[in-house]
Amino acid sequence: MLQQYLKRGALNIICYGASSIIARLLSFFCLPYFLSKLTPAEFGVWEMHQTVLSVGTLLVASCASTAMTRFCVLYQHDKMKQKQAVGNAFIAVLVTALFFFMISYLVLDHVHITVLNICLFALFAVLIAYLRVREYLLLYFIFFCGQNSIAAICMIVGLYNGFGLDAFFYAQCASYILFLPFFIILLFRYKQFSWVIFKEQVMYSIPLVINALLYMLFFTVDRFFVQHTMGYEALGLYGLLWRFGTIFQFFAVAVTDARIILLCHAQKEQESDILVQKLITYFCLLLATGVVGSLVLSCCAIRCFFPASYQGLVLYLPLFFIALAFLEIGRVMGSGFILAMHTRYAPLLVMSALLTQLIACYSAAHYGLWGIISANTFAFLIFGLAHYWYSKKVYSLVIFDHTRLTKIFVCLISYSSVYHLLFLYNISAPVLVLFACSWPICVWLSGVIADDEKEWCSAQITRKMNSYLN
Repeated sequence: MLQQYLKRGALNIICYGASSIIARLLSFFCLPYFLSKLTPAEFGVWEMHQTVLSVGTLLVASCASTAMTRFCVLYQHDKMKQKQAVGNAFIAVLVTALFFFMISYLVLDHVHITVLNICLFALFAVLIAYLRVREYLLLYFIFFCGQNSIAAICMIVGLYNGFGLDAFFYAQCASYILFLPFFIILLFRYKQFSWVIFKEQVMYSIPLVINALLYMLFFTVDRFFVQHTMGYEALGLYGLLWRFGTIFQFFAVAVTDARIILLCHAQKEQESDILVQKLITYFCLLLATGVVGSLVLSCCAIRCFFPASYQGLVLYLPLFFIALAFLEIGRVMGSGFILAMHTRYAPLLVMSALLTQLIACYSAAHYGLWGIISANTFAFLIFGLAHYWYSKKVYSLVIFDHTRLTKIFVCLISYSSVYHLLFLYNISAPVLVLFACSWPICVWLSGVIADDEKEWCSAQITRKMNSYLN
């Protein structure tokens, strides 16, 4: 059973990760042309639009998407309730989008196109969520990459024809509208509505949406203290660290998207707690592996492409990525309250971690970037511990394998400490990569992988090698 879920998880993570990478690469390759046609001020306006779009979509669509994901799996053996759960989500996001659109038209006419993009993106987001929960991976890949490709092509055509910044706004709008027929088809297919299930979905998802909004503040509080105490130059350096942090965060988002779906399915199996326990362990191991890989890639990128004045950033990387690891693993530790459907205290846990971050940053800001990163590390550790405590309280202590999780943390912190020394003595890139390649050996020998799972892995590797040789 575990092997089946590991294969499903690998397919999901590869699909979500590849989709994000392709979308980012497409944006990266189009950037030089965009820079030749727009001024920095126009890019600032577009950046603000993207921020508003992200927050607006979170408010409009996240509640429906989250509720649909959980309840679609919850009622997988009751087709009528499942259709009602999906129908509730589609109807709710449509009504909410229409409400926001009418308010913008009546009150805020000057941001009409931005709100229109938010509403259309919300419909597209719930469509994507449906494909994700059904694990239609090929369709998900086509829709996600297709929307980004269409938007990029429309932007290029618009800029070429002299529409300036307006091309960006209307290109996004056009890319979402093209997928609107698929939303309408699913809306009619799942037109059933249940008020009883809807109330349960609201009670479950609203705290998680508030939780997500508060979670975004983790990436704002520290920047305020950096700018206030050290100025814009330090803020620029700190922003570059976060640019490299997105290498890991892209991977973490793919893991998170797969985690929720697989854990909800695993909950319906026999001996579900043991299966959930093993999946949580391997999700944490995946995230730790992602941290080690991102650490090496970031160091190599800085040394190869950055001027000498920026080489000092390398020394901050190990502790910075440890903080990110605590943050993402902390989200995995929160799996218990998602499975238990007791989410009302989730925002309080994030608020406690935010308060800790605020106090820690205030106390440590005079130590420079080291102080801010250390404050984040401590706050994100509190975030993870709070989620761990609450998960085992409301769901089950069995879902955490403390011995194996401890070994993962010891391996991760040990590798980060060694890398700090290697960075300090300016060891060459091949040595850094070679040391990173020893990570699987360390994990294998440390006992993180159980004996029966090692036998299965060995059998799979042997079978693949024999198939390749033959």
